[in-house]
Amino acid sequence: MAENWTLASFFAGVGGIDHGFEESGKVKTMYANEFDPYAAQTYEQNFDLKVDGRDIHEVLPEEVPDADIFVGGFLVRLFQWRDIVKYGRRRT
Repeated sequence: MAENWTLASFFAGVGGIDHGFEESGKVKTMYANEFDPYAAQTYEQNFDLKVDGRDIHEVLPEEVPDADIFVGGFLVRLFQWRDIVKYGRRRT
């Protein structure tokens, strides 16, 4: 078993999932893809890594570096929509 692992992150958002893995001290994120420019900008402030800001449909498999772990974030807007339906507004 490897002592250190590498991670590739898709739909990375601001890096919350990646941060959790990196906090273990055994994982280093080597690739992140995020289409939203504001989320990508925040990600780059949180990590020493340049985000691939292209639409995921434009990313070719050979352009993604080999990694031990591949993760994908979920759409936060789903929770925002739930709040609008449940509370009649977005929670702040």
